[in-house]
Amino acid sequence: MTEHINNTKHILNLTAVAALTAAAGVTVANQHVHAATVNNTPAPQAQTQHTQTPQEQYQTAQDSANAQISNQTSANASKEQALANQNSAANAADAQKTNDAVKNLQDQIAKDNTALKQQNDADYAAKEKAVNSAAASDTKAENDQYAQDVQKQQAANATAEQAQAQANAKALADAAKNTYTPAQKQSMKDNAAAKKQADMNSAQAVKDQAQQAAKDALSKAQANAQTAHDQAVANQKATNQSRLDEANAAYKEAVKNAPKTGVVTPAEPEAHNDDDTSDGRLYPNTDQNNHNGLISNYTDKSDPNTVHGINQLDFSGKPGWLYYDPESDDSESIDIHNLTQHQKEVLNQYAADEINALRNWFVNNIAKGKTITFAGMHAVNQGHVNQLHTTDDFIKETDFVNELRTKTNADNNTHTVYASPEYPKDLGENLIGNDIAPQTMLQALVAIHNAIENFAYNELTTSEFQGNNINIRDINSEGHLGNILCADYHQVGVIFDHDNTILLEFSLNQPSGPDVNTPEISQILAAQSGQGTPDLDAPAVKAAAQHVKDVEAQNAKDLAAVEGESLADAGQDAYQAAIKQADDNYNDAVAKINAAYDAEIKRINALPSSTADLKASLDQKLADLKKADAAKLTALKKAHEDKLASIKNNAAKELADYKAQLDAKLANADPAKAKQIADLKAKHEAFVKANAKKLADLQAADTASLNALKAKLNGELAALHAQLFPEAHADNGHQGNDSDVAKGNSNTISMNHGREVVLPGENGSYALNGTNSNVITTGTVVANNPNDATKSSNNSGELPQTGNETGAVALLSAMAAMLGLGVLSKKREY
Repeated sequence: MTEHINNTKHILNLTAVAALTAAAGVTVANQHVHAATVNNTPAPQAQTQHTQTPQEQYQTAQDSANAQISNQTSANASKEQALANQNSAANAADAQKTNDAVKNLQDQIAKDNTALKQQNDADYAAKEKAVNSAAASDTKAENDQYAQDVQKQQAANATAEQAQAQANAKALADAAKNTYTPAQKQSMKDNAAAKKQADMNSAQAVKDQAQQAAKDALSKAQANAQTAHDQAVANQKATNQSRLDEANAAYKEAVKNAPKTGVVTPAEPEAHNDDDTSDGRLYPNTDQNNHNGLISNYTDKSDPNTVHGINQLDFSGKPGWLYYDPESDDSESIDIHNLTQHQKEVLNQYAADEINALRNWFVNNIAKGKTITFAGMHAVNQGHVNQLHTTDDFIKETDFVNELRTKTNADNNTHTVYASPEYPKDLGENLIGNDIAPQTMLQALVAIHNAIENFAYNELTTSEFQGNNINIRDINSEGHLGNILCADYHQVGVIFDHDNTILLEFSLNQPSGPDVNTPEISQILAAQSGQGTPDLDAPAVKAAAQHVKDVEAQNAKDLAAVEGESLADAGQDAYQAAIKQADDNYNDAVAKINAAYDAEIKRINALPSSTADLKASLDQKLADLKKADAAKLTALKKAHEDKLASIKNNAAKELADYKAQLDAKLANADPAKAKQIADLKAKHEAFVKANAKKLADLQAADTASLNALKAKLNGELAALHAQLFPEAHADNGHQGNDSDVAKGNSNTISMNHGREVVLPGENGSYALNGTNSNVITTGTVVANNPNDATKSSNNSGELPQTGNETGAVALLSAMAAMLGLGVLSKKREY
């Protein structure tokens, strides 16, 4: 068959040869002759010349190209072999020269160090004697041991064989006991089958147990992974909080050190002198119902009761409402239900400072010279006004209360103590509804101020003034004011819950940790005291503020990464490995069970059913024993021979090693000559390598030259093909690739009907590729009529001649059918 060559560089072209062939056409006059025989014997009919067909012209060009490639390849091989032979001779000569020089140097070393040489010879002779003596002793010991082992094994073999012969004789004597009926064999097979099933059940149970253990381990691994995940989330949250605390601390420090600008006059709480007090309340204007909620916008922007910016917040504790200016509010926007820790600190510090100011103002003004009392609790009084505190730890407690209200969906009429049994027992709570969720920090602070005003002064009535006492009856009936004035409370915090309700939480516990001290509140107090306001636009402050935002963003990113970590793979590798191991163990067990069962059935089938069968079985058993016994003796002999060889080899190696040591000792006696010897050997190795490189370079150059010739011939051949067979290069718009072939970029010519021709490779062969393509073996053309088939020599490269008109037509028809009017000479489509 035609060999397909895919090396795109192995291509050839022959335009010049084809042109010469076309110029010297040959004609055949008589076509009414029989086909030549398959061995190229000339047909008896007379033949005359005729003009060469394009197919014959192209075939001749291909053969000429193959001859050029073959000649070039042969020439290359001859050059390379000649150089290889030359290298071999040169290497051998240089090796002899080197060895002679080395031997001469070694002789000089030996001559110059006669005493050492004599000492080496004496040492070697002594070593040789000692080694040979030890080897002879070991050999004798091994021979003696082998003789004993053989005698012992022969005796054991004779005993075993005699015992087996006696057992056989007894078995034959008791033939009735040692033969088995078909029924007995079937019973034994039934027992074997039952044992097999029991073993299978046991193997299945072991597999099921192993798989269940793997499932249990997977569940445990996933549970552990979840625990580790939860801990990682908690750790990340702690890390985030620590980073945020550091950033906030840095921001506070930057504000503290920022340049101060401006002095601010705080807004004045709304006076109460003109308010109606007919209901007995001292300060009815502090009632939320009179102001349309806690956040009331100003009616007159110049009103002194209006807060235009955060620095105008009231810290006096006086009774009276504050109004809010939305047009001038430049405070930060907030999500009241998702406050940052720092925002919580600002709101809580303001609530604590305002309530402390209220307690001081109350005892020094309303209760001046009077004692405040109410049932069951201690009240603040002049000279005894303890300060309420707010800390980060207490803010966490208020966060917990806020979570309880969210979980229980407590409304603005329900205190947490009634909504949840988890409400801490040491807390007191003030609650007020709030219709509007603050959108900025200033709105939230104004709402807190007005809520505190409502809690305190709205509940104060004239009936509570009794002589030198202000009797707030009890903490339950007057709970808001009572909680504010209670001296037993030490901490306070503010909450905006899920329903926008504002709550004050009072704690009986002493604070842990320092009071919250935010730069925002410090800035307000500094501005209102005439000390100026820190410049929040100062570069250091802005940088610190940006750092806080960056930390918050990074915290969110890091937490999302930890929380989003998948747990699906936890324990999966170990689980899959355990399941596979269980399956493998089960399969191994099943294989062993089946093998044991098959062996038992084979044994049962082999049990004798008659005396003749029994005797044959017993004879075979004895023969097997004798064979095994003989193998034991053979093994002893092999081990003995190996041991003797080992003794001999070890002795020879010991002497060779010792001789090498002595030779090295002698060689090193003259370091200069030793170096000359090493240099000579290295020089010889370099000489051999240089010759090898010469051969490799020649081979590379020959390969490049051959490839260049193939590329050149290929372009010429492609051009000739296009000239002789234009119809084969275009069909329904198909465009051939002769130019690619001619440039040496391809060794495949694209033909019509999807066919391709692979141009010659190194061996000059061709192939036709494509759907329903036919390939004609080199030098062979198959015609439609088998009787007219003609074969030429595989090496001739000639198209077969036919003298029969019908055969010639059939030949051309077959070739045209294969190619769609193209013609395939021995290797390609025309």
